[in-house]
Amino acid sequence: MVVVDQAGKIVFVNTQTEALFGYPRQELLGRDTELLVPESFREQYRLHRTHFVVQQGVRPMKVQLQLFGLRKDGTEFPAEVRLSPTRTRGGVLVTSAIRDATERKTAEESGRRLAAIVESSEDAIFSTNQEGVITRWSAGAVHIFGYREEDAVGQPICILIPPELRDQEKQILEKLRAGGSKERLETIRVTKEGKRVNVSLTIFPIEDSIGRIVGFSRIARDITERKLTEEALRESETRFLLAAQAGNIYSVEWDLTTDEVVRSSEHCKVLGVSQPRCTHQQSMTRIHPDDREKIASAIARLTPENPTGNLIYRALATDGAVVWLRGSGRAIFDGEGKMLRLIGTVTDITDLKRAEHAVVEMTCKLVDALEQERARIARELHDDIGQRLVLLAVGLDQVRADRDKLPSAARRRIGELRKKVDEVSVDVQALAHDLHPSKLEHLGVVGGIRSWCKEFAKRHKIQVEFRTCVSTDPPLDVGLSLFRVLQEALHNAVKHGRASSVHVELEEISNGLQFVVSDSGTGFDVETALRGKGLGLSSMRERVRLANGTILIESKPMSGTTIRVRVPVEPEYASQP
Repeated sequence: MVVVDQAGKIVFVNTQTEALFGYPRQELLGRDTELLVPESFREQYRLHRTHFVVQQGVRPMKVQLQLFGLRKDGTEFPAEVRLSPTRTRGGVLVTSAIRDATERKTAEESGRRLAAIVESSEDAIFSTNQEGVITRWSAGAVHIFGYREEDAVGQPICILIPPELRDQEKQILEKLRAGGSKERLETIRVTKEGKRVNVSLTIFPIEDSIGRIVGFSRIARDITERKLTEEALRESETRFLLAAQAGNIYSVEWDLTTDEVVRSSEHCKVLGVSQPRCTHQQSMTRIHPDDREKIASAIARLTPENPTGNLIYRALATDGAVVWLRGSGRAIFDGEGKMLRLIGTVTDITDLKRAEHAVVEMTCKLVDALEQERARIARELHDDIGQRLVLLAVGLDQVRADRDKLPSAARRRIGELRKKVDEVSVDVQALAHDLHPSKLEHLGVVGGIRSWCKEFAKRHKIQVEFRTCVSTDPPLDVGLSLFRVLQEALHNAVKHGRASSVHVELEEISNGLQFVVSDSGTGFDVETALRGKGLGLSSMRERVRLANGTILIESKPMSGTTIRVRVPVEPEYASQP
């Protein structure tokens, strides 16, 4: 309590004033009352006090003034003030009842923050009274259940509960009334449209100031998406388990912090190893010696930006058999980029490798048979048909030699036939060379390809440039594969691409050769051509594959075509499964 006169001088303070403001009574008496108000509010307070004295009413100051008190130590606090005038012989005295509003302001601010949190939460937050009638309804509840606040408040809670779960709700409330603090469960609730929603529900009692339960508050989180994800995960795990059992697949995890490798039980069937746990070094002893470096390099290439990898390698079963495996893994890194774990799956593809090997063997046999048949036909053309054409030419020359006995028209006709025989002989010889490139055997791969390019350019009247910088002649089997690619590429360039020039280049690269054929033709769509019925491109790819090489065909309509082939000089050793 602070009493001031009409001039604003303090004439009385009580003990609580001393405690609240930190001034001894003697330091306040006779001082201006503005001493107890922060400087930024003093003028406003003085005007208000003067106006109050003139009006002589009894009313609390307006909240808009946002009154604050100022303690002796300089700290400020929110204050509630009520003024009362008293008439005396010496004039009007104004009594100010001052209350520290810090706790109330803090509580109000806390309440506002809590309300903001409730309204901004995506969870449904709502309350009911003891009778189960909804009394509070948040924005999150509107979003999840579809009821507006005005539609939900006043309604029984059972509008959200499926009929078969209402007894569950009653049992939970009985437990809370019996002394429980809160209940958590995953259950189902119903929206305004009748849709069932999976929710994670927390229920807790609301108590009054003396501890009596006056209602219940609930927080419901929509977990439908999580439930769907969990169900999909369970189905995926079931499918993986079935696939693992049927297809010889096992999972593996390597903890780099402990160097422990853990494999699922299916690995016993694949490798015959009974222990599911071992160190990484122990697991590497099961890898084929020729593939250990490959695995180490693949692991070293994993980074936080590229954490996944796939690799085909060989392992050794307990009985010494070679097992072909396909591994797929993902690395887990810490914040500093250090690898912590490597998890993945391993599939036994031995049967697939055997099938691939059988296909390769069959393809090789077919290609060998094809080359032998080509050689036979080429010999027939060269040795039989070619010789017959030579005899025919000689006969025509003999007839034409007896000019005096033939009319001029007959002599001209014999000359034309002689020319036709020469042309056919040239075509037969070229066809024989195409079918069986004997020059590869006699001149070597480089010389044979160079000679054939010249013959092809002359025959089709286009420019074919061949360049090479190889230091040693490639093996004949590699050369034959490159020659067949060249044949197909040049015939396509002339027949389909209408090219006027072709560039052919053979060069050495690391551990092998690169063979490039590029033309200036019209080009084509590669994907469309591969889906077509023609065998040309497929034949080229198969030839290169049999040579353990790779082929890249680059072409676009009206942009020419470039074919790049890379083959190892010495075919890579590959253990057969």
